[in-house]
Amino acid sequence: MILTKDRMSVITLVNELRRLVNENLVKSILVDFVKETPGFTHIISLGGNAKQVYTDDTTIYLILTDGRLINGGIDDYGIYHNIEGATWVITGAIFPPRGNESGGSMDLTIHSKSGKVRNMLENAVYEAVKGSDVMVNIAY
Repeated sequence: MILTKDRMSVITLVNELRRLVNENLVKSILVDFVKETPGFTHIISLGGNAKQVYTDDTTIYLILTDGRLINGGIDDYGIYHNIEGATWVITGAIFPPRGNESGGSMDLTIHSKSGKVRNMLENAVYEAVKGSDVMVNIAY
């Protein structure tokens, strides 16, 4: 499944992340950063045919931004979108529990040139999991 949302405020982002964590029983979140705000983003398909992404209900691929998503689709490498007027873009995936695991995991990459914006989005992730038993790992 693919989830794309544009023109998001930080409050909307917190609520959306909270919803995704709760609905998908996420127990761990890994966050890393890229010091650029892309005008084009590409989520590379993880092991397989990118066209299977549309029929795979177990993994949720994310593109979230405060900009505008235009001209999206898939190609041989994965999901892509052109992005207009963004100060931040978050790409990632939510993976379901495997085997005996009690919960799934979420991998997020925050794309932004601004250190202040990256800190604000990092705080948004912590706010989204506040009060729950979710481990957040930030890669600096």
